[in-house]
Amino acid sequence: GLSEMSQPLQQEQGQQYYELIAATTRQVVQDAAASMSSSILVAGLILHLWSSDEAVNHAISDAFAHSSSTGAMPAMTVYAWSSRTSGVPMPAPPTDNVDVALRGELLAIDGSRYRFAYLTHARMLLAADLEARVAHVIVDDVAALRGFDRASPLRGPLGWLLPVFGRFLVHAGGLVSEDHAVMLLGRSGAGKSTLALQGLTHGWDYLGDDLIAVDGQGCAYGVYGTAKTIASDTLIVPSHTQAESWQDPGGKRVHQLWPHYASQMCAQAHLRALVLVDRSSDSLALRPLSPSIAVSILAATTHSLIPGAGVELLHGLSQLGSVVPAWRLCPGPDPKQTLDVLATAMGKPYETPIA
Repeated sequence: GLSEMSQPLQQEQGQQYYELIAATTRQVVQDAAASMSSSILVAGLILHLWSSDEAVNHAISDAFAHSSSTGAMPAMTVYAWSSRTSGVPMPAPPTDNVDVALRGELLAIDGSRYRFAYLTHARMLLAADLEARVAHVIVDDVAALRGFDRASPLRGPLGWLLPVFGRFLVHAGGLVSEDHAVMLLGRSGAGKSTLALQGLTHGWDYLGDDLIAVDGQGCAYGVYGTAKTIASDTLIVPSHTQAESWQDPGGKRVHQLWPHYASQMCAQAHLRALVLVDRSSDSLALRPLSPSIAVSILAATTHSLIPGAGVELLHGLSQLGSVVPAWRLCPGPDPKQTLDVLATAMGKPYETPIA
């Protein structure tokens, strides 16, 4: 099986496996009776999504419902299909000796051009050809996908393809005020989602709560029109935004923010601050932070979440730290006061600490 492979393969075996996946996808495309296609705006780029059936299409495109697009030539193409629905088996690697890494990478054949990952929890195979800018998503059973996979689909393919265009999918939240963005950093559980949703419900525009895109010139991009909350955050956003069929067994509630906050879904904005959310204190405070520390935290948390995120991510983000100031924010008990202080990071001199 995929999880028992251990010996390195030659580069040509990676190409061989990708060609097998592409050929199998072509077979599914030819045989699909109810296929669907759509165009999505992701990080300022047009992505063409082909889905083998309605269930697969919803599983991927619903999180992008706020960013549908038409007309332009796509920069990227993704083919998505279900093995169970199509009746076509998931293509097996060309050898029995490939390790599955913690983030899902098939280490022996995951190379510079052809990228592969197998997400064990979702029983999902991912593959991409970076030169062709084409990716494949093959899931065993759409009905078994967790809420996290429904709230942030295509994490692997976007993590691979966006760097081709100088953009990176990163583990961060984002809020916008008056066309200026702040990026919210921190490990899972730091409170990024809480702060992002507090901003949304207090009139700020929304880039995301957990995954957004960024380039080295200081531009941030919204990707998903979704959010995740824990039980204590229930009152932050209205209950009618919850996508009941997307809930995670672990208890997180997944919210589909479109169309409830349609006017506040932001496509892109210029970054004015990197803000590390730090809940080590209950006292509201905002203090300068070394940009290098901010970037290293951003790279580390992204590396642990996105399959294949490596040294190119750190190189791409290093430029960001040179053009955007960084802060450490301890949120206070009053969301309005916290947001008012957060706004100062976007407009006051970088050297001025606020406590």
